[in-house]
Amino acid sequence: MIPKVFWRVALTTVVVGLIGCGVEQGLRSGNDSQDFQPGNISGADLPDRTLSLTFDDGPTAATLPIARFLETRGIAATFYVLGNVAASQTTTLQKLQKMGHLVANHTWTHVGLDTPGNLSPYEEVARSDRLISPYVPGANFLFRAPYGAFPAHLADHFNRSGLSKYVGPIHWNIGGSMENGFAADWACWQSYGLSIDECARRYLAEVRYRRRGIVLMHDNHAETEHLTKRLIPWLIAEGYRFVRNDQVPGIAAKLRAGGASPGAGVRPPFNPVQFGCPAGSTGGVSRANGHYLCKSGDNAVGPFSPAMRTACVNRGGGNVTCDTDRWGWDFALKIFNDVH
Repeated sequence: MIPKVFWRVALTTVVVGLIGCGVEQGLRSGNDSQDFQPGNISGADLPDRTLSLTFDDGPTAATLPIARFLETRGIAATFYVLGNVAASQTTTLQKLQKMGHLVANHTWTHVGLDTPGNLSPYEEVARSDRLISPYVPGANFLFRAPYGAFPAHLADHFNRSGLSKYVGPIHWNIGGSMENGFAADWACWQSYGLSIDECARRYLAEVRYRRRGIVLMHDNHAETEHLTKRLIPWLIAEGYRFVRNDQVPGIAAKLRAGGASPGAGVRPPFNPVQFGCPAGSTGGVSRANGHYLCKSGDNAVGPFSPAMRTACVNRGGGNVTCDTDRWGWDFALKIFNDVH
């Protein structure tokens, strides 16, 4: 007869062995908690006709024009930034946050995580984390691997190294391949030499086919600004709605399990009547600090704040233009974002 103490020792050994083999990770994090997962997370669980826009590899000169265009249409996107690029552009990160977009982690240098580099995989993520953390509302920390390639063994390593506040790796459903008549923006420009219209129609074809998902684009290409401005009105006309990456159901569930607040910082739809805009106003933008800008057609309509009028003069608008209550929308929106 085997003594009971043997069974206790044996059971303890098995449990410890299972923990060492990764069962602890499954018990601690599971599929519903906020941390790195071994496999990619996509937006296949979004409702029908719902998209989540993402832009990788910025910020660049195209980032804020894309962000402003989307904000005007009530769309909040997610910008997966590179730390070594964003380090000198923290003002851009701040503006993205104010507009209701989400700043997310795309490593420091975009070196493949299975490729030897100057930084370890951990430091690639951690260094960017230290940079972007002040600009991430509600602890909605998301990560996307360079090239969408995430070595599964790094999940547990990152979680045990103080990065478990992240949900990731976030992948995509739309915009990753030119196959089947679909599109990937970088390939449209770099490999196929397509026009803006041709690339936009390919994106539209894939959206119509899949009907939901996370959309991949890259704001380090100037052409993608024009692609976005061509594609989005088509999608709106076809009844598609948009959510930020942290509002994708599966991602949101993981964030909530970790104590985050999905959707934090997203601006509500702009109501001209609520903000007391002049008659005929058709839209506008607002900020959490109470400032707002009314839109009528292609113009912004005042009255404008003294700070905006001063900035207008400083930017060469001229006293005559700056003293009026009707400015070109793009010009006014740039000033509004800088001042408020």
